[in-house]
Amino acid sequence: MASMQQVIQQLSMFWDGKGCAVLPPCAFRVPMGLLHPQAFFRLLEPDPWMAAFLQPISRPADSRAGTHPYRTGRHLQFQVIWKAPEPTDPHNALMESLELLGAHRRDHDLRWTEIHTEVAALGASGHGWQVELDGLDIARINFLDRLAERAPAVPVVEIAYGIERLALFLGGAEDVYAVPWQGAIDQHTQEGTREKRREVEVELHRYSTEVANVGYLQQVVDGLDRESGRCLKAGLPQAAYELAVRALPALDHLEARGALPAAERRHWLEQIRARVCEAADLYQGTHGLNEIDPDDIGRDDIDRDDIDPGEGEHDA
Repeated sequence: MASMQQVIQQLSMFWDGKGCAVLPPCAFRVPMGLLHPQAFFRLLEPDPWMAAFLQPISRPADSRAGTHPYRTGRHLQFQVIWKAPEPTDPHNALMESLELLGAHRRDHDLRWTEIHTEVAALGASGHGWQVELDGLDIARINFLDRLAERAPAVPVVEIAYGIERLALFLGGAEDVYAVPWQGAIDQHTQEGTREKRREVEVELHRYSTEVANVGYLQQVVDGLDRESGRCLKAGLPQAAYELAVRALPALDHLEARGALPAAERRHWLEQIRARVCEAADLYQGTHGLNEIDPDDIGRDDIDRDDIDPGEGEHDA
């Protein structure tokens, strides 16, 4: 049976061979790999760049309390960022990587479904394809048209693999909880690991839907937004970006808790996008990549960014 460790190692070696820098993951949980700070800021620059990294993904609203065979609130994504004036055909590279893993197109029903991608918090959009093998969604490929509300200076291709789903497909396991992390372990150990992973999924689902402190999460979102604004005024675009996107997991918990009306969610996504775009302007301005004066960034921010929300007010 294919293990997740084997899939990760083989994808890392494959994309390293294609010229990718294999990066460490983003230091905080995110709902998608494209939010990785190093990827975001490198994509704002005009130089070609290729990177690959494993990224833990958190999407509380996707959890099914351990009852779905492959839909979970947390999973692993292997992300590839390919920025080049004339990238080699990424479709063929993706298929080459899948065949290296053992998913040969001659033996399986391979389908490409065209999709439109929009990441509201990043001001990003594009078009691409969702890749299905025998009916299971295992990867996607996107061509980004916009990032931080601007067209990339160099064409950008994003490829994302679902690690658990790939290992599930390759190994024929019953569900993602049965997929081993490493190979060559005995059945008793595997069953114990399976139950522990399901237990974590059930607990996190219960936290997101029943236990999460709504007031605390609302203060987290508001506090991170304030700090992001203060960093913009201080001329710290990368810190401002990280603080802004770190609010997304808290918003996702609020949504799973049933405590985030649609209008409020739109408001906060627009606010995060505004911070992200200002951070992009500031970064490009300080690196001589546009005509914006860095001193103008954050000048029109409302006074709320300077208000200290106080300490010890968060409910545990």
